[in-house]
Formats: sequence, C-alpha cells, structure tokens
Amino acid sequence: GVPMISDNFNPQALISFVANYRHVLFKSLHKLPEYLDPEKIEPLYLIRNQKNGLEYPEHGDLCELEKVAIHNAIKNILEIMPEWKAYFSIPIKYRRLTANENMVSLTNHNMPQMIYFGAKAFKSEEWLEEVIIHETAHIWLGLICEIDSFHENKDQANYTLPSGTKNKDARGVIFATHFAACVLKYMEKKQIVKGFTQKDQERFAWLQNYFSGCMSQLENMNELKPSGKLIVSIMGNEASYA
Repeated sequence: GVPMISDNFNPQALISFVANYRHVLFKSLHKLPEYLDPEKIEPLYLIRNQKNGLEYPEHGDLCELEKVAIHNAIKNILEIMPEWKAYFSIPIKYRRLTANENMVSLTNHNMPQMIYFGAKAFKSEEWLEEVIIHETAHIWLGLICEIDSFHENKDQANYTLPSGTKNKDARGVIFATHFAACVLKYMEKKQIVKGFTQKDQERFAWLQNYFSGCMSQLENMNELKPSGKLIVSIMGNEASYA
C-alpha cells in the first residue's frame, strides 16, 4: 500500500522498519524509539548531509500564534479524517522559514520528520490544512524513500510539474502526485461531511488535473525502480479521482 492513500497501509509497521533501518545505518542511539525522535536524529543526518553538500534552509522558531494555527489545523483535518490519526502521531519538528518569503513550505527526505513553514502557509485556515496534508504526505513517503529512492540515479530526465515547477526528477514527480492524491482524498471526505464552497470546488478540480498530469508523466518513465512503479500503480488504482 501507500501511506495516507491505501486503507490497508500499516503506518506502525513502516515506522518500526525505519527505526531499525536507522539503527543499522547510524549505530549511535541506545533505544530504537530514539531513532524516531527528530531532535535526536537530526544531528546524525546533519553530518551526512554536510558531506553530501546538502544545505539546510534558514529557519527559526514558530511564534505562538503559528503553533496554535497548526494545532487547530491538524485538529480540523482529523475531524474529517480520523483514520489518519496514526500519521499525525509520529514526532514531527515544525520550524519557520526565515529567508525565502516566496516559499510556502518545505520538507526533504534527507531531513526526516522536519516541516518548514513560510509566512504564506498561514494565509487562511483552509490553506494551512492543505499545506499540512501536503507536507505530512511528503514526510511519510519520505520514510520509504530513506530506504529506497524509487528511481535509478543515472540518465535521469528533468520533468516539469503541471503547476509549472521545473527540474523535477522522477522521485519529485512521485512525491507531487502523492501529495495531490492525499489532499484530494481529504477534500472528497470534506465534501461529504461539510460540503464544498465554490473555492473548494475550484481547488478540487485544479488538483484533479494536477494529479492526472503527474500520473501521465509517471506512466511513461523508464528510470523508475520496481518500488517506484509499484507506488505509481497503487496510486492509479486506488485514487477514485484518477
């Protein structure tokens, strides 16, 4: 299955596997649950990321109002999707982007369990909910990506997402497709529970086109590994809006 998409996916099994994987990789913490603590694993990944030339974004702490907004947004999400409770139970470190004012939010599977929010993430309650689902989806797919990169690293093509974002590799397109599928799944349920505004309907239609555009690219990629092909296949089969 695929996190947040497949009803039969077992998030607990994944995080247990990831904790063991990190233990084998780093061999530095005393207890397996510590490998799921972003405060404890960040220094381990920092050393590796520095060696690979990966720079962390400039960031600071969230203000109290932003913390409350995130807390309330997650509460709203889980009122619509109580089946996602496990996905919001894993420890995640939330931080504030301080340099790039144009960036809404950021995650990176090489910086696991970290979500960075820009000022634009907080423009409305509904938008913040989508941003949180978007980045939480990246966190969970990133846990799998820590173990398997989804695609071959040689002879990669650069892809442009339906939004116009350029220079994405195959993995980036998979991540984009997955977040769109997760937001669409949430919005489908929201429509049933609360109903749609005109703005919701327009956003849902836009995301459907975005998802379909990403899937069209993925279905023709030669560089995907079996794991990447499987994720694409599951998203295509289990997304009712595909």
